[in-house]
Amino acid sequence: MIFVGVDGGTSHMESVVIDASGAVLGRGRGGPSNHPLGSGMHPHVSDHLVSAIGEALAAARLTASDVTAVSLNLSGRREELTIAHARAWLAPLGLTPTCQIEVSEDHLSAWAAAGFPDPAIWVLLGTHWGSGGIVDGRVVDHPLDCAGLDQDNAALAEGAVIGSLAISAALRSQLGGPPTRLYAALCTSLGVEGIEDLIRWARAHTGSDQRASLCALTAQVAQEGDAVARELFRRAGEGLGAATVTMGRYLGVATRPATIVLAGQVWQAGEILLEPFRRTVLAGLLQAVVHLNRLAQAHGAALLAMRLARIAPGDDVFARLAAS
Repeated sequence: MIFVGVDGGTSHMESVVIDASGAVLGRGRGGPSNHPLGSGMHPHVSDHLVSAIGEALAAARLTASDVTAVSLNLSGRREELTIAHARAWLAPLGLTPTCQIEVSEDHLSAWAAAGFPDPAIWVLLGTHWGSGGIVDGRVVDHPLDCAGLDQDNAALAEGAVIGSLAISAALRSQLGGPPTRLYAALCTSLGVEGIEDLIRWARAHTGSDQRASLCALTAQVAQEGDAVARELFRRAGEGLGAATVTMGRYLGVATRPATIVLAGQVWQAGEILLEPFRRTVLAGLLQAVVHLNRLAQAHGAALLAMRLARIAPGDDVFARLAAS
């Protein structure tokens, strides 16, 4: 039996092919699932899915007729994530009529990669951020999603926002603001010289994925001790923590055990972000356990495909995936 999982975001999508033992047989990569300038699906999402899955199957020396189940976990507009759309997107692959297909938002793959904990709160942190939870098998949206705001300043932690804040701090440092090594680091990394060049670069690169590309550099400067850069991550961690506490109280887990699942590349900033997040969360959710995912979300999507085929992934499956 062969299972395919796809995790898709604003910058790209990844595909993993596994067998029933959890062995990774192939991996693939394609373009984004949602449009970088909006919440809708990318106009070429089908091409991106076919490319990512096709590459993974080719690496595994398999064909679409070998696939038992596919789980698509994609960012984008929720109302477009339907089985009908998924089947249409995947039609060029030539999957068999018996192949099972499911599609959902990308947070479920992060939850699955953590081992299906319940109750749980997931905090996805990449180009953008998202959070939700599960309790007694029921998926619960974040209560502040309806506000159209920044969810207790949690948006400060998005990779795109951190990149924009880094540009702002760098420019201010040359115009009477607090000194920071971000200015020199950005100029070197972007190949620009002087404040006017940096301003021109920023005006020409306003896309969320372009701004998010500066997050790792900002984290490096912060890890080297730069006070301004560190402050960006402190505020980000505390804002995310406050939003997570709000979610936990909404789920009714303020005083009961719950797993906080962290997934996404921005968490690679390490303790400069994790420490203020963990401190804020544990002050409000007294029995919470913070779990930083080691498995990629594409692996989680493959585990969801196994569950779709009514196979419960055991500890041996997680061990094989972790070692792959």
